Amino acid sequence: MTLSEMFPLTHASYPQIAPWDEDFDWRTRGVDVCDLIVRLQHRLIEENDERMLALSATIRTDIIQQTARAPDEATASCIDCVRLLAAVVPAQRTLSLGKLGDCYGWVLWEYPGHTIQRRGSTT
Repeated sequence: MTLSEMFPLTHASYPQIAPWDEDFDWRTRGVDVCDLIVRLQHRLIEENDERMLALSATIRTDIIQQTARAPDEATASCIDCVRLLAAVVPAQRTLSLGKLGDCYGWVLWEYPGHTIQRRGSTT
């Protein structure tokens, strides 16, 4: 699969900002996509907070969809690592802007909930 297939909404909304045609696998390229996401967030935050937050929200939607489709626990764990790092910049920025509700939302989203969701357990 390609990066564009893993992040279809982000690719459609931001076609010029990433190498979308590269092969992608969560287990082998998760660290690479973390680096890409954080670099993009930092680049956009220099232009405009709202652009960075919009990008981050689009990425969040793609990650939520990928978590639901994860074929196994190992892949879901890799996706959760990306989730954690993708949420840090918008959480920090919304906190510094005084948008505490939004910050709280980012912090809660970064919690790796795949195990609870996939197993149907709360422990």
